[in-house]
Formats: sequence, C-alpha cells, structure tokens
Amino acid sequence: MWNSKDWSYSFTQEWPSPGNWRHQVSYTLVGMHAGANSGTGGGVGDTIFNYRYQAIGSGESRLAFSPRLSVLLPTGNVAEGRGVGAVGVQVNLPVSMVLHRRVVTHWNIGSTFVPHARNADRFRAGSVGYNLAQSVIFVANARFNLMLETCSSTVQSVVGPGRTTWSRSSYMSPGARWAFNFTNGLQIVPGVAMPIGIGTGAGEMGVFVYLSFEHPFSGLAER
Repeated sequence: MWNSKDWSYSFTQEWPSPGNWRHQVSYTLVGMHAGANSGTGGGVGDTIFNYRYQAIGSGESRLAFSPRLSVLLPTGNVAEGRGVGAVGVQVNLPVSMVLHRRVVTHWNIGSTFVPHARNADRFRAGSVGYNLAQSVIFVANARFNLMLETCSSTVQSVVGPGRTTWSRSSYMSPGARWAFNFTNGLQIVPGVAMPIGIGTGAGEMGVFVYLSFEHPFSGLAER
C-alpha cells in the first residue's frame, strides 16, 4: 500500500480430504510489515489453519456455498504490529452465484473473535471483527477473467485493560487473472489488481499480485 506503507506476503496450501472432496483443510503463512511501525522491519505474522465444507454445489454449479472455520495462532510480533497476541477463531460464509455464462458473483460475510487479544503495551481485552466482501467476475473466455472486487472490515483494537476501539477500512479493487493449462492437469493462474481505498480510507492505493497452482488429484479432478 502506497500511503500506509503496509505490505504483506501470504502462502496458502489447500488439501481436499481423501475420498471426499467436500471437506478441505488448509493453512496460511504470512510475512508482513506494518507501516505505522516505521522503526521496524518485516517479519512473520499470525498463522491460520482452516477447515472448509462444500455444503452446496461444486465448481460446475450455478450456486455454491462453502462455510469456513479458522483458528488463528499468535505467531506474529504484537509490538511490531504483526499479530493480535492470542489465539482467535474466525468464521466465513462465502456464496458464489452464476448470473450468466459470462458473469459470476461471489459474496462473503465473516467474523473474527479473539477473547484475549493483546496490544504492544501488553494490555488485554476481547476483540471482535467483521468482514464483508463482494466480487463480480466477467469471463472473457475460459482462460481470462476481468474482476471488480470490494471488501470492508470493521475491527476492534486493544487500547487498554479490557478496553478496545473500533476502526474500519474499505477497498475497491479492479483486476484481472488468466490461466495456463498443462497436459498433466496442472493449472497455473496469475492475477493482478489495484486496491483503492474508499470511504474513510479514500486516497489509499496499492497493488495486489496473485499466483495459484491448481494441482489435479486422482478421483477429484473431474469435480
């Protein structure tokens, strides 16, 4: 992000359950820097473990719903702005809808709860956060998509013993992604987008790059 000087790198690996593609586990590792902590460098952020259940639909359905439950582990340095300082839980409820053969929408609402969040001064308090996101995908062809995504989050930060304050951030992000398909079933999908701050974050801009390796799994690839 240009103005705040925040940056982050993340690595996520997802695995379907053997014999049952509706169950999936994954983990996310994060490296980041909080621009507000100008005297610090980058480092490890909090680690996330996820379980997702494909409750409705599949990759070929017009409607899909796959709720996700996550556990946040406090591996980041709170004093340098890279973590919440305690174990937390997160729930996300994503829905995908095909409106037209060339137009797909995705919707997600979620919440995060950290019962004993900590700040740099070692004060603790219960912290809650809410997130809402929506995207419209235009399928130009089978290997190229145009995207317009929006997201908003409202979170509590610890400011004293048992005390928190609310903050909000919202972004609109136009972007594109494309695919390279290989004969062995591997698909590589790079993407790029430009997050633009809206509302209270107006004036903030950044760049987002994405690279996904979609590996085939025996007995699951056709789904």
